[in-house]
Amino acid sequence: MSKLRSNVFANLLGQGWAALLQLAFVPVYIRLIGIEAYGLIGFYVTLMTTIQVFDLGLGQTMTREFARLAAGPDRLRDSRDLLKTVGLVYWGMSALIAAIVLLAAPFLAGHVIKAQTLSHETTRHAIMLMAIIIPMQWAINLRFGALMGLELQVLVNVLRIVMATIAAVGGVLVLWLVSATITAFFWWQVLVSLANFTAVAVLLSRTLPPASRRPRFNIAILRKIGQFAAGMSGISIASIILTQLDKWVLINLLPLDNFGYYMLACVVANSLYIFITPLFSGLFPRFSAMSAQDHDDHLRKLYHLGTQVMATAVIPAAIVLSLFSYQVLALWTRNPEVAVAAAPLVSILVWGTALNGLMNIPYALQLSYGWTSLALRIVLVKLVIMVPAIIILTVKLDVIGAAIAWLSVNVLYVLIGVPLTHSRLLKGEAVAWFAKDVLPAAAAALLAGGITYAAYPAGASAAVSLVFLACALTVSMLAAGLVGRETRPLIAAQVRKWGLLPRGS
Repeated sequence: MSKLRSNVFANLLGQGWAALLQLAFVPVYIRLIGIEAYGLIGFYVTLMTTIQVFDLGLGQTMTREFARLAAGPDRLRDSRDLLKTVGLVYWGMSALIAAIVLLAAPFLAGHVIKAQTLSHETTRHAIMLMAIIIPMQWAINLRFGALMGLELQVLVNVLRIVMATIAAVGGVLVLWLVSATITAFFWWQVLVSLANFTAVAVLLSRTLPPASRRPRFNIAILRKIGQFAAGMSGISIASIILTQLDKWVLINLLPLDNFGYYMLACVVANSLYIFITPLFSGLFPRFSAMSAQDHDDHLRKLYHLGTQVMATAVIPAAIVLSLFSYQVLALWTRNPEVAVAAAPLVSILVWGTALNGLMNIPYALQLSYGWTSLALRIVLVKLVIMVPAIIILTVKLDVIGAAIAWLSVNVLYVLIGVPLTHSRLLKGEAVAWFAKDVLPAAAAALLAGGITYAAYPAGASAAVSLVFLACALTVSMLAAGLVGRETRPLIAAQVRKWGLLPRGS
């Protein structure tokens, strides 16, 4: 459990540091290059996320397979062949995608992106630089997946923190001292991606056991992992369509500056992944190892603990961001116009993200047993509902419609996904998931959040607002954690460790 705690904490620190850098530097980027150029950075994020549909499920497969290899008696005997085999497939796919993006750059710059102040040549050049980054980023993600499966998540996050800092701080320095252009920004990202790939490749190579022969491509490995990878590929394709469809619809319907406002709201809503991703990344390899060793009782207890920790972290954060969306945006951007435009979007998007985050624990359970068919069926149902909903609502309600569609589909995800998960895995735990793990935390956090919202001092200075929001989040998280059967002892133990409670109390 101590290693799991260290991994989750390391993931939290890594994600939190990356989010802090983003929160700190996005306003600087906007000030240096303008909201339209920032919209192009938003397009880059959307592009990189969308092309993950061609991942073929191999990223998550690497995490699961390395976790299972590490739990077996023949510890990592075939790990280098696995890395070589999957790596060659990955390189081929990413190189093909990069070539397609390079060839499509003129079309994307002229017909998809509706820039008003950026020239066609600048936009095309930026897209071509995005294409260069693709193969390196895919190779980085594959090796990170292997290291996460080995539960070397402390090392992974040290590297993430270092590279994220270099990318963010260096990007600002390049814009400030060299050239305040979007192409200069992307040239810097190319250099950072190359350095990041070199570092993670060396780290993984030195972590794996020494090889008695050169690693080789083994088609039998692909056959072995094929069913799980195929299921993950289907899930990945449908999920990425779900999460990125709103961006593609909006970038075709809205001016680039309005798209930039929507992407800002997404950044705030996605800040919840500071908590979501570390918990998923820490628990998924542990679930996989436990399922391989048939430790069902331990898995059951860890599953409920993970769900309650997720609820304690995500729900209070969603409540505070939803209630105080304008204040958060005003503090962050120091721009009232941006805060007014994006605040309603944040209040809606953040709840869809919170519900999606809660489902990460049942999803990790499914994947640990190799049960990809359920997640695939659920995400296909979501896709059938989401595609027409997002188009219709966006056309009728403009940008707010996309946010409503995201929230609605995740409400259905929770109501359908939890009962179906526990119809086969950890049978009979669906009621406990709702009644003991999630709803008490939600009720306590909502009560605490409502009280703090009513007490917010009107006209408060930036410093007072920042302190108040931090206190509101802390109080809401404590309220949620103290009502959880599994989280309450953790809080009490931490408070005793700080010397605020006598031992034995």
